[in-house]
Amino acid sequence: MKKVILLLTILVLTASCTTNYLTKQTESLPFEVLQFGSTLFFKNKKKNIKIRNARKVVKVSSGLWIYPKKRCVKVTNNHRVYKVCLKDYPSICPHAYLDEVNSAEVRVRILSIFNKIAIFVEKGRKGLPDPTKIKVVSPGVLKIKNPDLGATYNIVGAIIFGKNFFGPLCSLLKVKVKDKIPPLPPSGGGYIVKNGKLCIMWEKSPSEDVVSYEVVAGKKQYFTNSTELSISFSKELKKIEVFAIDRAGNKSKALTLSIKEEGGE
Repeated sequence: MKKVILLLTILVLTASCTTNYLTKQTESLPFEVLQFGSTLFFKNKKKNIKIRNARKVVKVSSGLWIYPKKRCVKVTNNHRVYKVCLKDYPSICPHAYLDEVNSAEVRVRILSIFNKIAIFVEKGRKGLPDPTKIKVVSPGVLKIKNPDLGATYNIVGAIIFGKNFFGPLCSLLKVKVKDKIPPLPPSGGGYIVKNGKLCIMWEKSPSEDVVSYEVVAGKKQYFTNSTELSISFSKELKKIEVFAIDRAGNKSKALTLSIKEEGGE
């Protein structure tokens, strides 16, 4: 492991000492340039720019993805010619694995020896990510709160080497949000009978994705997002069941309360 870290450090130091600059012009470019590995992104593109020496150019809403044929491309804008060249970079990718997925959140663990990583999380997107939606994270847990059930999230990452300078875009994970695991049931239930009313109380389920509770009293069903419910008391009512329901519609096991005519549990 020490040898791997040493090798990576040498590669990064080599990249930082290169004399290849992103642009050969001393004046400011009329657009912002980002480098992702061997690919360039021209942010907020001008309509009247022309690009030469590119193997491929892909237009997206926020700019242009440029694939140079070799190291440099020439960009013409308002009769001015700019030479934009790739910096040398180490081909290093962050790593990720799925920690947990349920209807409350998706948890992805990001691993890297580098402190800053650019992450793109895009729902159902195919093709190149949008660089204007970069999320800068550190190694650790990445959370997607309240994900859309049934949706597929594409997670792409790149090491950040400097301002507008990134490692290659790496496809890290493709996560489809499924949740068929029932939540944990509520607990600690009790009740009070007063003035012909049955007031039922319980402790909330410890599961994070619970959105409501179903209370079954005899042949009647009640739904609430609270942890208490008041219904009419009947001497024929002998049992109450309380279920937790999560965002995916999964129902927990029942919390069962035995009802007596007077007093409470």
